[in-house]
Amino acid sequence: MLVPTYDNLFNPLLKSLHELGGTGSNSATEKKVAQILNLTEKEINEIHKGGRTKLNYNIAWARTYLKLYGLIQNSARGVWVLTSKGERTKTVNKEEVKKHVRKLNRRSELPEKDLETLEQLDYFEDDYIDKVFDKYSQLIGWFLIEFSRLEHDFNLVIAEFFGDDYHEIGYIVIKKLSFLNKIELFYDLYLGPVSFSKKNKQNQERLLDIKNRLNSINTFRNRVVHANWSSLNKDGFVRTKIITDSQGDGVIKFERIKITPKIIKKNIAEINKLIDDIETFKETALQF
Repeated sequence: MLVPTYDNLFNPLLKSLHELGGTGSNSATEKKVAQILNLTEKEINEIHKGGRTKLNYNIAWARTYLKLYGLIQNSARGVWVLTSKGERTKTVNKEEVKKHVRKLNRRSELPEKDLETLEQLDYFEDDYIDKVFDKYSQLIGWFLIEFSRLEHDFNLVIAEFFGDDYHEIGYIVIKKLSFLNKIELFYDLYLGPVSFSKKNKQNQERLLDIKNRLNSINTFRNRVVHANWSSLNKDGFVRTKIITDSQGDGVIKFERIKITPKIIKKNIAEINKLIDDIETFKETALQF
């Protein structure tokens, strides 16, 4: 027989823990599952990607799902134990388990203890990440190159404000700032002079518009860089970097955002427009 898929291992894994007295190590439960399923040595040793056996890989996923379903938990590293619910449960409906986990995965907040387990689910569709790479890698690289060009030009625009005598020093200091701080510095430096320029109200609005657009493109850059691309679904939604709530209430907050090739291309176009608009602003806004 073929090595069962992870969802077809829910019940054999549950049974193995019952037969082991309610607790068992990774190796013990894997051996017991193989016995329950009457797997051959060839099937047990069949290699999956990354050097792990297919049985080991699929059982690991089965454990993750049963843990999120509340049937098992870690009593120590690599050791699993039935929960009180697990002790009362002999078999499960695999579709109900998967439905429960999918529901968890859509939530915007989770208890901190469930975070590590839930995050692993993003890596399940092993072959899908190859398709993600083919579809997105070139566009992401293009976007990041264009953003780097924007940041370089932006550094020069800010440094030029200090004049020739301090241009080089200013550029060195500016390079060490975060892009967010550069945006604030740019806005603060130009706001005063713009207030005394011709069409000062219009120029202040232009300056604010550039600031807001720079903030937006910076936010998008951060999302692209910190996105967990293995979590990308068929609709283009991807989980961004997880942020731990600093208030100490044990809640993890994260977000899913839509990043499609079309959206990346739109932001590349916006970068090029920003470069032109900043240059035009610099040349025309400071006319007194």
